[in-house]
Amino acid sequence: MFKYILSLIGFGPKVDAAVAQRATTPPGPYGLRLGLSAVIDLSVLGLDKENLSMPPSKETFVITGHGTVEDGLVHRFYDDDHRMLQVVCEEGSMEPREVMLYQAWDDVQPVTDAEWNAWEGPHGKMRRATYDAEGTVFERVWGEPSTPIAPLVEFTETVVTDEGSKKLFQKTMSYRRVLPNGLTESLLIISVRDLASNDRGSISFMVGNTLAVADVRSV
Repeated sequence: MFKYILSLIGFGPKVDAAVAQRATTPPGPYGLRLGLSAVIDLSVLGLDKENLSMPPSKETFVITGHGTVEDGLVHRFYDDDHRMLQVVCEEGSMEPREVMLYQAWDDVQPVTDAEWNAWEGPHGKMRRATYDAEGTVFERVWGEPSTPIAPLVEFTETVVTDEGSKKLFQKTMSYRRVLPNGLTESLLIISVRDLASNDRGSISFMVGNTLAVADVRSV
């Protein structure tokens, strides 16, 4: 799943040199940057532990990738366990406003034009009002609920690791479902392509949960 982000970074300075330069990398929200760690309080997920699509992950999050979206408000931190900590900041600041923790769930690799069209085309699976994930049904978050098809959200994310950086063009749709005890589980479906490559990319799936701002702290 989001392992593709780390696998795509295959160039840049030697790791030893990059590690020495970490301190000069601009920090993101919570003061987080490459090489640092965060501790995430996952106790809220215990309310619906038995109903989660994926069990709660470990609380220690070692940052091996830092992504920023075009507008600078969205920061994405990655670790080697294929997780993504997404933090949406207040406008003009690094103050966290919304926090989501996603875990890699699945991915597919379309090959032909027809296969790609079936996912992200005008009537593709990524645009539909509901998505059936192996019997678990999620409802679309973006777009008018009454419309059977909604436009995808498109943006470019710059992801930096110790090996360098790359720009990843993404088309995405967000889905969610309410669990029996009231928690909301999200499903993010993403078509991602490295802008520096001729590779058409892949379709990735991440399952996520909303956290409180205070549930994350740097260590």
